[in-house]
Amino acid sequence: MLKIKCGVMPGEIKEYIVGAGATVSDVLATAGIDSEGYQIMVNGSPSDTNAALEDGAYVVLSKMVKGN
Repeated sequence: MLKIKCGVMPGEIKEYIVGAGATVSDVLATAGIDSEGYQIMVNGSPSDTNAALEDGAYVVLSKMVKGN
């Protein structure tokens, strides 16, 4: 089992328990978060929903910002 912290910024980050080998997609499903329109960061680095997670990972979603 993995303990993953996940949330949307700005907002609350909560801890979730997921199975070994879980991906970003798995923890988002557990948290009830839809990633459409958000940038995904795992431990501070850009990521995607297929990325495998390690115990203690931070998954943070933030709105994508478009420049001029």
